[in-house]
Amino acid sequence: MTYRITQSTLKNAEEIKQDWVSLEKRSNCSYFQSWGWIHAWMEVVATDLDIIVIKVWYKDVLTGISLFVRKNAVRHHVLISRAFYCNESPFDGRDMVIEYNGFLADKSHHEAVYSKLIYYLLENYSDADEFFFNGINNEVKRSILANSDIPNINTKILDESKTWFVALDDIGDDLEGFLQSISKNRRLQIKRSIKTYETNGLIKLEVAQSKEEALRFFSELKKLHTARWKIKDQGGSFANNLWEQMHWFIIETRYDDGEIQLLRVGNASEAIGYIYSFIWHQRVYVLQTGFKPEKDKRLMPGYVAHAMAINHNKSIGMHYYDLMHGDSLYKRILCNRTQNLYWLVLQRKRLKFKFEDFSKRIKRWIKK
Repeated sequence: MTYRITQSTLKNAEEIKQDWVSLEKRSNCSYFQSWGWIHAWMEVVATDLDIIVIKVWYKDVLTGISLFVRKNAVRHHVLISRAFYCNESPFDGRDMVIEYNGFLADKSHHEAVYSKLIYYLLENYSDADEFFFNGINNEVKRSILANSDIPNINTKILDESKTWFVALDDIGDDLEGFLQSISKNRRLQIKRSIKTYETNGLIKLEVAQSKEEALRFFSELKKLHTARWKIKDQGGSFANNLWEQMHWFIIETRYDDGEIQLLRVGNASEAIGYIYSFIWHQRVYVLQTGFKPEKDKRLMPGYVAHAMAINHNKSIGMHYYDLMHGDSLYKRILCNRTQNLYWLVLQRKRLKFKFEDFSKRIKRWIKK
C-alpha cells in the first residue's frame, strides 16, 4: 500500500476541523480523541503552544492524524529531556488528565497509521529524547509496541491504572435491577440512604434540558465538589482555573451536539449531587461530580446519585457507564467491568537516561 505523511505547525484550530471531524466518523475513537475535546484543548489550554500536526494519507485519503506538543522537561532538577506529548500538554498547570488517548485513525488502516506515524516521529525528530503517550488503552499500547523495535529506542511503561465501568447491558432495567448486581450489604445501605433522604421529599433525577441549564448545573456541581475537597484541605479539580475554563467551553460548544450530560439528583428544595459526563458512541464518560457533604453516615449521596444515573443511562440506551481511571472503593462496588490504561514513553538510549535509571535503582535499594 502507498502511504505518505505530511507535517505542519498548527496556526488555527479551524485549519484541521474538517479533516478531524471527517476522520473521527471513520474511526473507533474515544471522546478524548473527538473534535469536541481536542478543539477545547486547543482553544483554551494550548493557545500559546506550538502544536505539530502529523497526518497519514493512503493515496489521497486521510487515514490518520495526531497532534504533538514539544517541551523541554526538567527532572530531578538537572536532567533535561526534549519531550514530545501526544494530544496533550501535561505541564505548567495544563494537564487536563486525558484518558483513552491515541492517534485518530481510520479503523480500516489502524495498524498502518501507527506504523507510519511511529517511524516518522523517530526518524524525523532525531533531536527529541522522549515521546509520551499517556492514558492509552491496551489496543493502542500493542500498536505502539509493535512498531517500536527500532535501534536505540527503549519502551517504558511509566504507570498503569484500571478504568472502572458498568456494562449496562448486563444489569436489570430499573433501579432495583441494578442494585441486585451489587453486594447485598451495599444494596441495603443505598436503599436506606434513599429512604432517609426522602423524609424531606421525593428524590429524583433531573437531566439538564438546555445549554443554559447545563451550565447552571455545572456551577452548582462546582460548589458541592469544592466544599467536599475543602474538608480534606484540598482544592479539587476546580482549583485549576484552566480545567474549569476548558469544561465550560466544552459544555457551551458541544451541548447542542448531544455530547454533554449534566444530571441533578435531589428533591425539590435541595440537591444531593450533580454528575457531569460526556456521551459518545453510547458510552457515558463520567468526568466530574459534586456531592453534598454529609455528617450522617447513613446518607450516601455519591452512591445514590450514581445508582440513579446508571439506571437513567440504561433506560436511554447507553451501553457503558464509565467511571474511568483511579482505584476507589465506590468504583469497585458499583462497576462490573475494568480495563487498563497505560502511560508509555518511547525513549532514546541516551547516557542521561542510563544515569537516571541507575539512580532510581539505587534509591529503591536504599529504601529496601
